[in-house]
Amino acid sequence: MPAPHPYLRAFAPLFAMYAAMLAAAVAILTLRGISVSQGSAESMALAAALVAGLIGLGCVLRSDLAMLATLTSAAFIGMIAPLSILSYALTSLGAVFPLQDQLFASIDGFFQLDWLATVSFLNGSPLLIAALDASYHYTIFGMIYALVFLNVVRLPERVLEFFWGVVLTCLIVGLVAALLPAVGAYPYYAPSQEARSAIAADAGVWHLGDFEALRNRTFVLFELNKTEGLVTFPSFHTAMALLIPLAMRGYGLVTAAAWVVALVVVVSTIPIGGHYFIDVVAGAALTFLTMAGLARVQWIKNPEVVLSPATMPQAASQLRGSG
Repeated sequence: MPAPHPYLRAFAPLFAMYAAMLAAAVAILTLRGISVSQGSAESMALAAALVAGLIGLGCVLRSDLAMLATLTSAAFIGMIAPLSILSYALTSLGAVFPLQDQLFASIDGFFQLDWLATVSFLNGSPLLIAALDASYHYTIFGMIYALVFLNVVRLPERVLEFFWGVVLTCLIVGLVAALLPAVGAYPYYAPSQEARSAIAADAGVWHLGDFEALRNRTFVLFELNKTEGLVTFPSFHTAMALLIPLAMRGYGLVTAAAWVVALVVVVSTIPIGGHYFIDVVAGAALTFLTMAGLARVQWIKNPEVVLSPATMPQAASQLRGSG
């Protein structure tokens, strides 16, 4: 029986982390009296089957390119359910802690950052608001683009780094948000219609129904296809946006373009996501700290610890040298 492909050995801890997160989240929801809908359970079972199938396909094909592509696809599909359900589980636990919106607004005020004035200013340009809205809601495509790019240049260590960055920031964000919950800037400030006329009516408040139901314990059924982003502080959207160019670092204009898009997304978290300024700062700080920590993990920093030198494509090394 052939030994497992080195890429599979490298990705194994990530899939184990997914399973642990999913199990912990389901256990928390069960203890809180929240059921997982049949449709959600079926979707998660289908996702697990797809993950297993993709891994199996990679093992059959065996080539480095096929193995990296199938593992990347499997890791992307596999992370959706654990991250979504864990956010709801941790938010339900945070229901015992008081809301901290006044604290976050006060921190913004201390640094002379006026959320209402900023939203009103941005609202004055409908074209700008439309661009910010599009960038905020299509961050997922940026993630897909980054993963495709990292596959093309054959950088398994960057793919791993990216997924671990998403998983760890999500976990930390969820834990912090459970301890320091907040409804968000739109419910707190309640700007006038004139101040947000160009901004969608549900911007920054689409999470409110589930968030309040989780806090008052009237939320009884988790449905995977109806999940919303529940976290205010720190901003997970900021973290996701910044992880993309950080994973694509060292490639000249490609990296520069990724940074431009990421910064647009970060700006969009204020008027579209309804985040306080401190949410964005905290999300960015967490991202850089997480990536700095991952850079010290030897099996990611030095993939030859897990990945045999023969699997490290020379093309990728050449591209890194010219980036």
